[in-house]
Amino acid sequence: MCPEPSSAVDLDPTHRDVDATDARACIVHRLGTVDYTDACRLQRRWVRAVSDARDDAHLLLLEHPPVITIGRSGAFCDVHLGARALLEKGMTVHYTPRGGQVTLHAPGQLIGYMICPLDDTGVRTFLRRMEEWIIAALGALGVNAHRERGRTGIWLGEKKICALGLAVNHWVTYHGFALNVSNDLALFETIVPCGATDRSVTSVSAELGREVARSEVEEALVSELPRIFGRKARWSRDA
Repeated sequence: MCPEPSSAVDLDPTHRDVDATDARACIVHRLGTVDYTDACRLQRRWVRAVSDARDDAHLLLLEHPPVITIGRSGAFCDVHLGARALLEKGMTVHYTPRGGQVTLHAPGQLIGYMICPLDDTGVRTFLRRMEEWIIAALGALGVNAHRERGRTGIWLGEKKICALGLAVNHWVTYHGFALNVSNDLALFETIVPCGATDRSVTSVSAELGREVARSEVEEALVSELPRIFGRKARWSRDA
């Protein structure tokens, strides 16, 4: 079972909670709901720590309050609402250094921020590996997802279930994926998701016809992580 969420504010990136003999580990932190600004600050702290140590990777699992993010290839014109309407809906907009265009985060969506040294792996290869990982986890849940040539992300037919976008600093990855689990899909009407005007979105719950807990998806991802990334997956003691 997944541990209970910890406080992202108290998470210390200098603290190691696995034995030194556990080479190439990926420490999984279950953080609950975290404000987007706080999550970005936390990622920067972990990137510095991982860059210095060059050993463990860290996976931050969380969700955000409603927020729109604009990646390096995105533009505000893909946001359908003006400042006042966004304020009325309690939504904020942030420009972000990750790859990709415009996407939306909200409660019920699982966010995974992967802080990982690239070593000899290129960014594109790492991104494809992340796609393979998420597809495998979804398959374990009974959702038959796939890649689509020329488009980053995870799809079911013409419906997108997961957006991906990475940033790299000091050859360490950060940012990651946003997987629709049980979030309100109607909120995506406020944007052009990832610039795809001809596509729609779906969620794990919508595809399985039942309410799926975020923890169920987290467990599937953690189970598949060692096979895809070659790292031992360990739940953090502060999770």
